[in-house]
Amino acid sequence: MKQPDRHPKARRGFSLIELLITLAISAVIAGGIVSLMVSQMQLSTTQNRNMINQQTVRDVVKFMVEEIQLAGTLDGTEPVIIADYQAFSFYADIDANGVTDRIDYYLDESNTLMRRYSTDNSGTPFIAEDPIMSNVYYINFSYFNIDDTMPANNSEINSVELKLELDISQGTGALTSSKLAQQAMVGRATLRNKMLDN
Repeated sequence: MKQPDRHPKARRGFSLIELLITLAISAVIAGGIVSLMVSQMQLSTTQNRNMINQQTVRDVVKFMVEEIQLAGTLDGTEPVIIADYQAFSFYADIDANGVTDRIDYYLDESNTLMRRYSTDNSGTPFIAEDPIMSNVYYINFSYFNIDDTMPANNSEINSVELKLELDISQGTGALTSSKLAQQAMVGRATLRNKMLDN
């Protein structure tokens, strides 16, 4: 009977080829994990930016509609001053202090939507110019009379519809690239004094 070998051969380690194959497989797995994490970060960042952009446009349109609804004067003067497709000016007592203010909405040369106040409609000097929203891609005002047709003149304007679109190219970054969704909102306001006339 053969005696067991009391001194077994030392165990062999990994060969160089085995180590290289293991490293290659590990690199492929690690690359896949990193790629998945980057994709998840891009998706999360893009969704957050889209939600912020959408909320911004919604808030601005809501703000403008609420102010336009206040259009009217205390002395019966026609409230609409300028009714253009990219600009709208009107009289209203915005702060409810008994003084008629002039409000001008327009898109300036640097693509920033601005609001300008004057203290009253008698030519009192300009008070302030406040930016409402930056990176505006498009704004359009449409005007309607009481029959929902195009008014012949400013005195026939019963309601104002505005469409505001954000320039999403200004908000892109490494994680959002070209994945941002176009954000546009439409709002419509009936002028207060016209509501009273109807």
